[in-house]
Amino acid sequence: MLNQGEKNVKTNYYVVTSKAGPLRDLSKGSREQRHWDAHAEHFDRLVDGGFIMMGGPFDDGGAMLIVRAESEQDVRQMLSPDPWDQHGLLLLESIRRWDIFIDKGRKETETLHLDHSR
Repeated sequence: MLNQGEKNVKTNYYVVTSKAGPLRDLSKGSREQRHWDAHAEHFDRLVDGGFIMMGGPFDDGGAMLIVRAESEQDVRQMLSPDPWDQHGLLLLESIRRWDIFIDKGRKETETLHLDHSR
């Protein structure tokens, strides 16, 4: 798992997509869903810990996250306690490792090293 105290740990970026679960009420917005407070608290902890970089809902009830972790297994472990996952409001669809080549928000002093071997 990502440990911010270790400097030699390789961190990867992942794109996580989810779809609306069978118990999601599509007539209501995200904040009006059952278990919203517990879901938001869990995700706030993941943001504060440096795991979630950005994310948000799609208009069909699904969602996308950009996360930092050592492995796909770590991504699953960090997301599995989500109350929305546990109560069928959101279902994990995919976890895909992502190499960022373009990042306009990156500081000019940082360099982007492209690995063309993949």
